[in-house]
Amino acid sequence: MKSARTLIICLLMQAGASHLLCAQPQTLVGLNLTTERSSGRDLIPGIGLTVDRQLSRHSGISSGLYYRTFLRGWYAQTPVGLYTFTVSERFLYLPLTYTYYTRWVHLAAGLTFEHYTGWRQRDDGTVTVQSYSMDPVYTLGLLLKVSRQIALSRQLCLEPELRFNPLFSEYRSYWGIGLQLKYRLPGR
Repeated sequence: MKSARTLIICLLMQAGASHLLCAQPQTLVGLNLTTERSSGRDLIPGIGLTVDRQLSRHSGISSGLYYRTFLRGWYAQTPVGLYTFTVSERFLYLPLTYTYYTRWVHLAAGLTFEHYTGWRQRDDGTVTVQSYSMDPVYTLGLLLKVSRQIALSRQLCLEPELRFNPLFSEYRSYWGIGLQLKYRLPGR
């Protein structure tokens, strides 16, 4: 109940911010492909949709909706032996960042709201997981990004990025790279 209420509040805040920013002339929408590492694990791909609104020459706000997974290894000790298994946890997350634009790079900092959406067992080990859950199902985090925009045409641009996303209550941090393909919406 509490997590659903928090998710609804964050979605309303994002919708309100989007409505406030729609009047701005510089709006970009795009697709972001990411690959992130967390807690010494392998690189894991992710995907997201992004919306950027440039408010002034040097300031803007970005948001989006992203999907990522996290591989968590577990073990069970019994008198017979040690059994291991791996679960892929699935998350949707909403970032809301302030972006400072310079001539050479874009610097972004803000918050993320991550929501646990489900799981899947990743290995065919000796243990079969029947059920799996997380509590809490939501986590707040910090997002820091450095990116460089490369114009492909007047409307299209490519934006490679370095990203760092520590989560507050999970004691887990993601770091990695992203590649955004953005389309500049026509001004009013």
